[in-house]
Amino acid sequence: MRIREFLSEREGPFAKKNFWPSAVVGAVLAWFALRELHIFGENGLQGSLVIWIAWLFCAVGATACIWYALGCRSKTLVIGAGAAAGAFSLALLLGSRTQLLDPPALFQGPQDFLTWGLPALLFWPAFLCLFYAMDRSEEKAPEKIAAQPIKRMRPVFQWLLWTALFLGVWAPYFFTYYPGLMTGDSFSCLVRGMGWTSLNNQQPLFYQLWVGLWVRLGSLFGGINHGVALYSLVQMACMAAIFGYGFYWLHRRGCKAGYLFFAAAYLLLNPTFGKYAMTMWKDILFGGVMLLFALLLADTAQQRGENLLHWQGLLHLCLLGAGVAFLRNNGLYILAFVAVFLVLWCRRHWKRVLPAAAALVVACAAVQGPVFSALGIEKSPFAESLAIPLQQVSRVVAQDGAVTQEQAEFLDQLLPLEDIKESYYPYSVDQIKFHEHFDDAFLEANKGEFFKTWFSMFWNNKEDYVKAFLMETLGYWSPGLTRWVTADTITSWGNNYGITPRNLILESTGQNPKLYFDGMTLAMKDFPLTALLNNIAATCWVAGLLLLYIVLRRRRWARILPFLPMAALWLTTMIAAPTFCEFRYMFAFFTTLPFLLPVAVPGAFLTRKPQAAATNNK
Repeated sequence: MRIREFLSEREGPFAKKNFWPSAVVGAVLAWFALRELHIFGENGLQGSLVIWIAWLFCAVGATACIWYALGCRSKTLVIGAGAAAGAFSLALLLGSRTQLLDPPALFQGPQDFLTWGLPALLFWPAFLCLFYAMDRSEEKAPEKIAAQPIKRMRPVFQWLLWTALFLGVWAPYFFTYYPGLMTGDSFSCLVRGMGWTSLNNQQPLFYQLWVGLWVRLGSLFGGINHGVALYSLVQMACMAAIFGYGFYWLHRRGCKAGYLFFAAAYLLLNPTFGKYAMTMWKDILFGGVMLLFALLLADTAQQRGENLLHWQGLLHLCLLGAGVAFLRNNGLYILAFVAVFLVLWCRRHWKRVLPAAAALVVACAAVQGPVFSALGIEKSPFAESLAIPLQQVSRVVAQDGAVTQEQAEFLDQLLPLEDIKESYYPYSVDQIKFHEHFDDAFLEANKGEFFKTWFSMFWNNKEDYVKAFLMETLGYWSPGLTRWVTADTITSWGNNYGITPRNLILESTGQNPKLYFDGMTLAMKDFPLTALLNNIAATCWVAGLLLLYIVLRRRRWARILPFLPMAALWLTTMIAAPTFCEFRYMFAFFTTLPFLLPVAVPGAFLTRKPQAAATNNK
């Protein structure tokens, strides 16, 4: 369409009368935004030609967004986009202030209104345009796409081809970082899985046994290094098979070849996934199981629960639900959260679904509670689920806040007050709960008194409580914050157990791919665009915006279901995160989101109707 014809439109969101107001506001907002980012000089008129060109592009983009926003007739989209923009701008503002070890007042006066409001005014039309683009894509929603034949291939062959592709690309990581990548948490699982110390559930018990199974078996063929190597190979094969199934699943749903290519490139070329495939952490397999769980929920939503009327579907649900519950200590809460909404969605078949979902949740809770106790397995310490409250009371003590004599006496029994002041670190509670003088037994015996003390301290220390919460969870909501992502070797603890890292490719060829892998990891972290691909908060915001759009468009409730495990993971992390920015805790977002984009916006990613085979559980 020619520009003149486009400008002459009198109907629809891009009405001619709205163009010049949009252009003026867009130009001014773009100028203020660049000034706030310190790209322009203090007087706002300094800058090179490149900067002014950048301003021009920003102004054009802002104009287009505002132009559409002025003509948008959907009140729900306008209000929803405005709320999201306000929240996002607030996250940027608070994030910039809580990155300081001793942050000032979170709100510093009337000038904060501009600091918050101007970016919000830019994000508002931008989010609205994003929702508009999603709406336009709905014109080609799956139910409106004509069914087209596809090239026949047995499902197992498609699955195996994708799996082989992942294994082939990840193989160099295995030979470079042989026998695997391990940190302190890895050894915590290894020593228990091997029977070198007593089992407990601080790290998931079943994961410890899983590690012990393969390391013991591999050790029979030449020592502990071979055992760890076998575990790495098994985990690599599991993750390759899970991703392979995910791409087979997308293909059967009619996903565009272009999106399959870019999604595969992201997972294959991103060194994070190659390193994680052979890192001994529970979070890796948990991320894979969460992906399969989300795909099952997407199938269930598409079939309105009819797949759960057969024993195969119920078995699928139980196995994946149990995997979620037993691979992370917050997995049981995720399962319970999803189970409630699953029953509501499948209410037409509630007589079959409700008993199965309830029995699954109760059985998992019983195993982790009474059964573990009867077997003499120590449960996870209560302090593991109190990260935020512990950090809040610790901050009050460290900052010499308002504490009564009674409150001080109670906290002193938990951990001497002087130790709290010396150990308190704003971004992690580990220094408190793992302190040698921290009394876990006292906390277990006085849970009610702890909550009473925590609640009573809030009223006189509101600002410290808020700061403690924001600083402890900073990386999960503040975009742009980055921290370490992958392990690059085996921690020095390996020397105690005879585990020696070897670069087999370097030994055999003289070439060192480790320099390339590590360099690519750093390059991705430093380059702004690729850094977002491994940014926790940015990924959470993308998932949140997709979920918000689905909620605002109420006729698409079915698409909410597969997003619920991620929502529950984020919520439980915000309650009990032991450290402020741990990529592996949210790894499930990065495994799952690429496969749920076509579910959220099918018109943009599908070329034909999903085939029945994609949701067949038999």
